[in-house]
Amino acid sequence: MLVFINDYSEDGTKIYNGMSPTKINEGKFKYGQEIFTFGFLQNILAKNKIMFEYVDSRMINSWPYIDDELGVKDKKFIYLMEILGDPAGWLSKLLLGVSNLVIKEVRKGNGIIMLYGAYEGFEPFNTNIFESIDRELTKWNIPFNNFVYVTANQIADKLYDEWCKENNKKNKFNIICFNDEECHVFWDSRINELPFSPEKYFLCFNRRPHVHRIFLASLLEKNNLTDKGIISFPDRTFSEGYPSMAELNQKLENLIDPNTQSHGWELIDGNEDIKKDMLHYWNKFEKRLPLTVDVDDLSPMLWSSFNIEPYKKTFFSVVVGGLVCKDSVFMDEKIWKVIVAKHPFIVVGTSGILSKLKEFGYKTFHPHINEEYDNIEDPGERILAVVEEIKRLCTISFEEWNNIINELEPILDYNKKWKFERNGGLDNFVDKIGDLIDK
Repeated sequence: MLVFINDYSEDGTKIYNGMSPTKINEGKFKYGQEIFTFGFLQNILAKNKIMFEYVDSRMINSWPYIDDELGVKDKKFIYLMEILGDPAGWLSKLLLGVSNLVIKEVRKGNGIIMLYGAYEGFEPFNTNIFESIDRELTKWNIPFNNFVYVTANQIADKLYDEWCKENNKKNKFNIICFNDEECHVFWDSRINELPFSPEKYFLCFNRRPHVHRIFLASLLEKNNLTDKGIISFPDRTFSEGYPSMAELNQKLENLIDPNTQSHGWELIDGNEDIKKDMLHYWNKFEKRLPLTVDVDDLSPMLWSSFNIEPYKKTFFSVVVGGLVCKDSVFMDEKIWKVIVAKHPFIVVGTSGILSKLKEFGYKTFHPHINEEYDNIEDPGERILAVVEEIKRLCTISFEEWNNIINELEPILDYNKKWKFERNGGLDNFVDKIGDLIDK
């Protein structure tokens, strides 16, 4: 049994976990306008019949209950904060909204604070995650062993160990690497009914116009690959906006040559021709926009949507993640969708994704797809290598591709089956939480 705390202030005002009472309106909030969200972990636990209960924080000063009706004797409660948005929005205010009563009981060792971001793979150094949590726990006098950060960055625990060693930190909080999106059941009732009838070589979904996606689109345009795929990409009416020209220039510079200093609007000496080339092909690609695949509007959140039809019309997917940075291995929902769709794939994301998938027990597609790109740490070089492989894959005849798909069928079947059996490693995650709440 896991016991979560619904927080209340001393005067009885309901507090949404991690927020001040002024941000609450009858216990509801509007998505995207608050620091913390809620519901992801509880939904996963409920769907998998893992027992949990909610308790009013005003009752925890007598924790655990004398009659112990919940069977939680010698267990700590869990104060859950599910992150929403960029780390800059919640790190500086991490514990400001926690009631004094919860803080007091966590200090006494009766509970743990769980910062839950199992759907985000933030790299920890540019965002100062380790440093900020360390500072906040120290400031609030929270025992480090009563705090856990759950992240979908699959190497965060190792990076944290290295950071602690480099900074001579003996007092360490807990980190659990867990990707809850792998647990999600993506399904389309037509998945076994629609015939496999390819019209193009590849499928490539893009919703937010991150600079690495603009870089990829420019390279696809330059190499005459755009018309060989089914691609989605928003135009400048996109509700979440586009990168400014200064941001576009700066991040393109970093992708072209990560060793140079950023100059904002300026073109870097020695790289100006390359960047001009990329911007030229981006301008050509942008004239095609908006590009849509299975929905007309890319503005709504689409992570849970799953339409099997475009997968049936292509031979492989170019999975473009939200991150390409160093110091993270992060697999977002698009990876799990292609596995359910039984679609071979190549990844534009962080390095080490394929290695981590194999560590989880999945199989990949070498030698039919050259997967050496997964070992390239530099994001720009990795994207260039991916595009070269896309170009090669698009020279293969449809007839030969049909033969390749037949050869890959056992792997595709296995991966789909294994995803459902593995269930995101949820059992292992719950066991780790169980260890933390044992007194």
